[in-house]
Amino acid sequence: MSEATLLNAELVRALDENRRLRDEVTILRRKAYFDGLTELYRRETFLDLAGEFIDRLSTGRLRADDPRPETVALVMLDLIDFGKINDVEGHLAGDKVLAKAASGIRRRMRGQSDWYCRYGGDEFLVLLKGVTREQTERVIADINRNMKEEDARLIARAAIEFYQHGDTLASMLERVDRGMIAQKGAMLRS
Repeated sequence: MSEATLLNAELVRALDENRRLRDEVTILRRKAYFDGLTELYRRETFLDLAGEFIDRLSTGRLRADDPRPETVALVMLDLIDFGKINDVEGHLAGDKVLAKAASGIRRRMRGQSDWYCRYGGDEFLVLLKGVTREQTERVIADINRNMKEEDARLIARAAIEFYQHGDTLASMLERVDRGMIAQKGAMLRS
């Protein structure tokens, strides 16, 4: 074999290995950023992105494409009666329902401008940018409609908090969590 043929064969092997490594990096990056069950951002990824974004709002270091701070909403969604599905049908069925709920959420999001994650067992967080309260409520209604189309048993209660001057992600999370707790308490009392 000529030296050129050997070099060409080595180049082909190196290019194949490069392609394989790039594919592997893509898979690992996806696993690092996204929840395997729901294909939504992992909680940690969401908290990092949202925390950095809220810090920019709080410090006035806005980018040209950032929305006005008062138009940023944090929404917590909680699947109503999800525990019953797990208890009656089992956790594998529950996993399928979570995946369907996530699909309903993803179908409503506006590309890169909205961020969403599975926050806990059957809770999801959504960060909406450039929205009014009415638009936020419409997004929630659309998500619920989408989830019902995926599985008729699915419906989520929602708590909404808008950015307030000086907020941190932690302060917004605390308020939205208190709002969700209040809703759950009101539902138990009724």
